[in-house]
Amino acid sequence: MSADDLAGAEKFYREALALLETAPRGSEAAIINLRTQLAGLCYRQARLNEAADFYHSVLALEVATLGEGHPDPLGTMSILGGLELKRGKLAEAEALFRRQLTGVQKLHGAEKRETASVIDNLADVLEKAGQPAEAARLRDEAKRIRHKLCDEC
Repeated sequence: MSADDLAGAEKFYREALALLETAPRGSEAAIINLRTQLAGLCYRQARLNEAADFYHSVLALEVATLGEGHPDPLGTMSILGGLELKRGKLAEAEALFRRQLTGVQKLHGAEKRETASVIDNLADVLEKAGQPAEAARLRDEAKRIRHKLCDEC
């Protein structure tokens, strides 16, 4: 998409969001969708702070609407954790990935591929945060989970 296309799409998304968020308020699902679209548009334009703000609002709405352990907020935690890592906000990224890990373990189990993926993301954050020993321990744990899964095939 060209910059003009992105700007035009953003204008329409913002107008639609403003309409949905005024009385009578539209559905939470539609608001979440528009905020997610706006976050993606901001991200593609390297407006990472705005993207993070939108994703934080999406996460809050998803948790309030669906609950902490639903797959949608868990996915948003992953996206937002990666974005916070990219913005250099390591404490925020770590908190999001730890929160996601708890939810994924409850939803899928402690020894599943989804859990191993979150553990790898958390290890990346800890590596960048100057905690190589803990990052290595987590990577070993993710590797152990994957190996166990292969043995069960």
